[in-house]
Amino acid sequence: MQFVISRPTIVDDVVGDLFFHPKEDEKDDASNPITKVNAMKLFKLQEDGSYLVTIKNSLRFNLAIRHVFIRLSFQQTSKVIEQHRSVTKNAKLNSLNDHMVGQFVRVLLAVSVQIISDVLIDPAVWAFSLAANASTHLGVPLLDQWIRVRVKGVFYNLHLVLIPFFERHTAQRTT
Repeated sequence: MQFVISRPTIVDDVVGDLFFHPKEDEKDDASNPITKVNAMKLFKLQEDGSYLVTIKNSLRFNLAIRHVFIRLSFQQTSKVIEQHRSVTKNAKLNSLNDHMVGQFVRVLLAVSVQIISDVLIDPAVWAFSLAANASTHLGVPLLDQWIRVRVKGVFYNLHLVLIPFFERHTAQRTT
């Protein structure tokens, strides 16, 4: 399974820089952030400036993404898949840890941003709408953002971001 991210800024800026805090991740004596280097291992820069991601074990990738999709943490996902491996004796599920699950999610994020970008820059798109939904899940207020666009007869309802608010936010003014 391979993915090509043709816009390097997606990998460099969004995946590579936005999710990391280099000062927290540095070794005592080196300036390279360990976490970022490990997280970016799957993204291979190509001569044309694009990034190529090769997933060698598509079963493990698909299971990990499906488990994260139902809101399991990276650590929970790796432990559940380890349980699947021990019950099914499937060697293809070996050696999955929470760091690898995080790498898979970063790949999915880059691919998703690429798709959203491809849809929005299509010359057939002349308008789009933003949709917002506020709700509460398990006592946490959430703001859900979507973009809706129609391209060449196909209606896309693209999820942009889900933002949790851990403090109380109301529309009432305080004086």
